[in-house]
Amino acid sequence: MIEKYHFSEKEDFLKNLRNFSLQSKERSSLINNELIHIAQKDTTPDFLEILNNSDLISLMREIRDNLDNVSVNLHQEYKETDSFQNAKNNRFYSFISKLSELVDDGEKTNVTTFLNKNRKCLGMADDLFDLQELSQIFSEIERRELLSNKDNFILIHYFGSFNPFPHNGHIEVAKNANKESKESRIIVTTTATNPNKPELINTVSQRLNNLQRGFFNEDYSTVLGLIGDFSNRKHRIEQLLIISAFDYENKSRFLIGSDMLQKRVEEALKGDEYALFVLKESNTIFVSPRNENDSNQFYKTVGIARSTFSSDIRILPTPNHTLSGTLIRSFPLVQRREFCPNDFVNLE
Repeated sequence: MIEKYHFSEKEDFLKNLRNFSLQSKERSSLINNELIHIAQKDTTPDFLEILNNSDLISLMREIRDNLDNVSVNLHQEYKETDSFQNAKNNRFYSFISKLSELVDDGEKTNVTTFLNKNRKCLGMADDLFDLQELSQIFSEIERRELLSNKDNFILIHYFGSFNPFPHNGHIEVAKNANKESKESRIIVTTTATNPNKPELINTVSQRLNNLQRGFFNEDYSTVLGLIGDFSNRKHRIEQLLIISAFDYENKSRFLIGSDMLQKRVEEALKGDEYALFVLKESNTIFVSPRNENDSNQFYKTVGIARSTFSSDIRILPTPNHTLSGTLIRSFPLVQRREFCPNDFVNLE
């Protein structure tokens, strides 16, 4: 897979998307550039999944206003298809069909409920034609005021290398966090570099694509094309704050494993800026224990985080799937499939 998309531009896009002081011309240029990326098959409109309803309405209006200009000046690339792409297309068009039907019926509650439950489908509009159809439906939703603004789902950031693919353990951890906080969306991102994991073998694009495949059936999740970079701790904090800016409480919530909590606590005790940011009192940290971890050490670490840094720690149930990605990667390809959430995931 060719990495044509500059992920730093994705970061800038999300950052500026929350900048409501942008002049209309600047905002139009911002939308234009993102539509071009979508048309060139380098990204999907995943950002639509994390917007509150009022922002979603206004952004769809801006997309609609910019689509004609982009379509005229850009040749749409041919999309290669496989079983995953076909499944995604089928799901998107089923979603569009049902949404159109509900809009025709004109019941605001039904439209709002359906959109909130199927928000993941918004990010499956992976070309300008899909977006055109979607924007036309939203034009009618806006005209008839069929979408309630009373949405308050929270965002929980689940980041990691997911190398080379998300396995059943990753999915179970995300599900546990979602059950703990019912109005949540789990925002899944991957990392370009991680000094603690020099063995990363797949490219960023390959891992991001596999995340989209692995989390395809997890409606509570959004795989966001915001690429983490742990080589610059200060920049990493800025990246985490981008996602919290979309949370309805403007709050950072993280989903991490118990081993990572222990590492962050050790670093924070030494004054590490990034670790202190993660553990600070205003954030919420959902921690997934691991069976192989010593329970006494785990609860000791949780105690230090709570007493020393006033951390808001929420302990999740221990997952049934506890094999690490490192171990799964050592298995033959046929055996790896047993640990995958679905058949869409690329194993190599």
